[in-house]
Amino acid sequence: MRHLHFDCFIGISGDMTLAALIDLGVDAGELVSALSGLGHHIGIEPRKVSKSGIEATAVTVSADDHSGHEHHGETHGFHEGHDHDHDDHHHHHHGLSYTQCRDAVLAAGLSDRATERSLSILRCIGESEAHVHGSSLDAVHFHELGGVDTLIDVCGTAVALEMLGVESISAAPIPLSSGFVKCAHGNMPVPPPAVAKMVEGLPVRPVDVSGETVTPTGAAIIKGLADPIGEMPAMTVDRVAHGAGGRDLDPYPNLLRLFLGATDSYASLPRVTELTTQIDDSTPEIISHAAQRLMAAGALDVYLSPVTMKKGRSGVAITVVTAPAMAEEMGNLLMRETSTIGLRVQECRRMCLPREISQVETPFGGVEVKWVTLPDGSRRASPEYDDCARVADAKGVPLREVYETVVAALRSG
Repeated sequence: MRHLHFDCFIGISGDMTLAALIDLGVDAGELVSALSGLGHHIGIEPRKVSKSGIEATAVTVSADDHSGHEHHGETHGFHEGHDHDHDDHHHHHHGLSYTQCRDAVLAAGLSDRATERSLSILRCIGESEAHVHGSSLDAVHFHELGGVDTLIDVCGTAVALEMLGVESISAAPIPLSSGFVKCAHGNMPVPPPAVAKMVEGLPVRPVDVSGETVTPTGAAIIKGLADPIGEMPAMTVDRVAHGAGGRDLDPYPNLLRLFLGATDSYASLPRVTELTTQIDDSTPEIISHAAQRLMAAGALDVYLSPVTMKKGRSGVAITVVTAPAMAEEMGNLLMRETSTIGLRVQECRRMCLPREISQVETPFGGVEVKWVTLPDGSRRASPEYDDCARVADAKGVPLREVYETVVAALRSG
């Protein structure tokens, strides 16, 4: 599996990511052409620089907004364009709204995968900015990020990843510096509020640098695309690249390092946490209710298994599969809702087939089915229980009859 690891040992921004991806071999001209659907005259100009004796690529990003006003990457409120280069001679411009950026991505004519990755990054930025400013997601404006510049960084990253054939992404823990940064609303602590919100639940580590080292777009790229965030997975490295920020951080090289190579497909699977307990002193009603509460709270799966416990007592094993970030919440809920006094916790990896929901027409009307795509590219479908049960109740017919009707419709279709 083609894998990319972000080694953001000192920081990360949108333009540093673009620069590093170009350093890996992405053609800047082809990237500009692929982004033409954003509706702006875009410029991405790479150049070779040296940081602490390490050759790297830096980029200058610009865009014409059709009004004759040219935006440069350096004009971002958090100085997103040249990362940590806080130059005061660049002007500030009012950012686009999240909704405008989202609509621009959807209208840009990018591939499905590039669109999905772009929207994932953009949503991370939008949700954190909305929280910081007390706004709704649809209403928030990217005051601290030039909207057009952000689109170039976000979509450019997504398109470049596809050009490189990247299938999976991991990242080192996010490095957080200290100090203050000047932005549209005055002096803000570092990390900026939007970044601080974005790293909730993510592994971070401190770096001995005063000033901004992680920008909102940089943090969103990691949060929106990388899984796992932590140690670099075992992989065969094909290429290493460096993307440069604008400011010197002596004695540290102001660089983002990328490792591109191949991993075992199982090693790069997303991690999950399993919580397990056995209970022999709760009623079936309590256990069933606990399972429903766990699913409603966001568990990926909950299943029950009969077990024979010590002293020959019949019991139930409850297994909860959850995202690692929610393990503590799920464990507390399980201990609150049942009589358990302890849990076993283990980290696992999860392999899932791609799936989507659609409808088939039947004599009962439209009924949902789940399609999964197998590793060989073939597809199979199965009736969705909840929707079949809904139809059975509404029409007053046995659930079995609805299932059989849906299967027949799939075969004839």
